[in-house]
Amino acid sequence: MNRPAFYLIPALALLVHPGAYSADGSVFRCMAAYNSPKEEQALLSRAPHGARRITKRLIEVGWTGGKRIFTDEPPYDESLAGVRWVYCGYDPKLKLHLLFKAEESIFTGVLLDDETGSLLPGGQEVLFSPDRRYYLALEMEDGDWTESLTLYRRSGGILWEGHKGFSSPDDRQAVAEFEDLHWTSQNTVQALAVPYDRAKSIAVTLAPGPNGKWEWLPRLTK
Repeated sequence: MNRPAFYLIPALALLVHPGAYSADGSVFRCMAAYNSPKEEQALLSRAPHGARRITKRLIEVGWTGGKRIFTDEPPYDESLAGVRWVYCGYDPKLKLHLLFKAEESIFTGVLLDDETGSLLPGGQEVLFSPDRRYYLALEMEDGDWTESLTLYRRSGGILWEGHKGFSSPDDRQAVAEFEDLHWTSQNTVQALAVPYDRAKSIAVTLAPGPNGKWEWLPRLTK
């Protein structure tokens, strides 16, 4: 896909977008823990059923009925290769843990349900709706024009997936990128679509249509 050269940013610099937020504050971010082993250790120490980095390559996280182990995979010291895990914290309102996962060229994450021990798809950043029935997850693949954005039910079922922005109908040209991404009190998602051609930005909303299918409106295609 064609994209402006100044958007070719190294993936690790895109771990978090500070402008993204949720109406009730239920937002997980992984940048601090990824960049600082000391910060990760502080987050591990606050896990409700215990969590620890057993070795440099092994994390153990307790949940109500047991423990989960997250293990790095080789090659360990090569860029964009192997698997690396980082613990990013626990939200007592959601009763969820977030772990960052770097798998080869993809920077994403998983959610661990503290009550059931089950794993849900996550991202390097996760934003929950005010009623906690839905969540947005952002992940990045190295070389892509922007982050991938997926809307899930709380159970992990996908409601919408695409990029954090608009592309042309043939998906060959980047048209606009979303900024100020956030949930509203009406359980819809709003953002500012910023066109790459420096045209005027417009407010857009992700919400279910009459047929129940979620979509962004209005949509920019050029």
